[in-house]
Amino acid sequence: MKYQDADNSISNSLRATLSIVLVAFNLRPAITGVGPLIGFLRDDLQLTNSQAGVLTTLPLLAFAGLSMAAPRLVKKWGIEWAIFAGLFTLLVGIFLRSGGYPTTLFVGTAIIGIGIAICNVLLPGLVKLKFEKHTGLMTGVYTTSMSLFATIGSGFSIPLAVQLGLEWQGAFAVWGVIAVVAMGVWTTQFRGTRNSKEEGKDEDRGPKLWQSPLAWYVTVRICRKTSSERRKRSLLIQSERLPAGLILPLCNYNLREINFVSRYSSIP
Repeated sequence: MKYQDADNSISNSLRATLSIVLVAFNLRPAITGVGPLIGFLRDDLQLTNSQAGVLTTLPLLAFAGLSMAAPRLVKKWGIEWAIFAGLFTLLVGIFLRSGGYPTTLFVGTAIIGIGIAICNVLLPGLVKLKFEKHTGLMTGVYTTSMSLFATIGSGFSIPLAVQLGLEWQGAFAVWGVIAVVAMGVWTTQFRGTRNSKEEGKDEDRGPKLWQSPLAWYVTVRICRKTSSERRKRSLLIQSERLPAGLILPLCNYNLREINFVSRYSSIP
């Protein structure tokens, strides 16, 4: 019986790890993949510079508006269902944005921001809930996963649109495949979930991400429209920071030291 319990515990941990990593994969490429394709969007949809600027700002506005509402979803549905709802919202936004019309482009981008905001706020709380004794390690795993796919989203947008002939609509829609996979794997987390009210209390006790200046700074930098040269430099910096994203959470830094190191070495 003891060995069976140990096997079940390992199996549950592996499923939780895979689920968290797949969710993390979805939290950046739908945003970082926009900048390289702005030129295509301008030409195809006749967007002005102001409209292009609004397009890259919408996820930030959604993050501001929905971050405070995410813990309420936990109280109502439980953290697993709330994150699943965030992934589903993200998927709807991805395919709506790929519709090829200005209206669907902007509405879909806003919906993408809502889905990312929900998962962005709740995922750290889930890591603490599922891996109470290994929070530092798992935080490093999921932040590295986010950084990895942020780099992939920025670096693969042009090849997907041009070399593979998918155009900008197809390049945007590709990220929906990862969301579908993440949603499928995430359903394994619905077994034996804790009481929703208890999870909501855990979220209330946790750090409030929307009150963090560093979180806002990162989000603004991600959503900014960048020039071609800056994008290349950003890609290089994002690649270089992957090891730091895995190692730093394991170190016994205090919050002020982590903020300093993050600002200095991790933000392109």
